Amino acid sequence: MTSGPTSDDAPPPGTTGPAIRWRRSVDALWRVVPGGLVALALDGEARPQLITGPAVETWDLLEDPHTVVDLIALLAQRYGVDPDDVADDVAGLIADLADHGLVTADSPAGDEASAATTPHRAGEL
Repeated sequence: MTSGPTSDDAPPPGTTGPAIRWRRSVDALWRVVPGGLVALALDGEARPQLITGPAVETWDLLEDPHTVVDLIALLAQRYGVDPDDVADDVAGLIADLADHGLVTADSPAGDEASAATTPHRAGEL
């Protein structure tokens, strides 16, 4: 029996397809706590994830769809650093959030008609 590629074989989200826009999952709940926030995906493994430091600002940006390239540019500008200095961290964060069901891929950048019909709900614990 031949099996297809596993999720371990797939490249992390955000490392391919620069037009992929990421946003908070409609099934993600979160609460601000001292030093960061705790997020929980209701449709995933249901294990709370602590988000701290600059990742909180990335989480805030993900209220609206953004490509990883856009997130890198926005965060680099806000922190006054070279985009290359934050690129791996941002791509890794998106991959981690996706693995935990906290973010989902939205319509490709520039596909506003599809984005307008994508349901979006933000939740707070």
